[in-house]
Amino acid sequence: MSDYGEGNQYFLVNSDQLRQLIIDWSPEIRLDCKRLEETLREMVKVDRARTGLDRPSGALTLWPNKNKTLDTHPDLVGDGRIAGRNYRAAAWFSGQHNLKISVLPAERK
Repeated sequence: MSDYGEGNQYFLVNSDQLRQLIIDWSPEIRLDCKRLEETLREMVKVDRARTGLDRPSGALTLWPNKNKTLDTHPDLVGDGRIAGRNYRAAAWFSGQHNLKISVLPAERK
C-alpha cells in the first residue's frame, strides 16, 4: 500500500491479485445489488400507491362555462382527479347528441 496524498491511499495489485479480489468480493457485491434492487422496488411500489398510478379510475366534474363569449370557447369547464393526478377539462357540444371533451394536466402551482 502506498500513500497518494493526505488521507488517500491506493493499492498496487497485479492482474492475478485483481482477479482474485473480484472473485472474493463478488458474493458481497451480488448481495448488495440484491438489497439495492429490493429497496428500489419497494420505493417504486410506495410511490405508485401514493400517487394512485395503480388506480386508473377517477372522475371529472363539469359545469357551464360562465365566461363563454365566443363559439370557440368551451360550453363546459371543470376539473377532476384521474389515476392520482389532477386534470382540468373543457367540453363542447357537438351536434345534437355528441360531446367533445378535452382533458389536460392541471397547472402546477
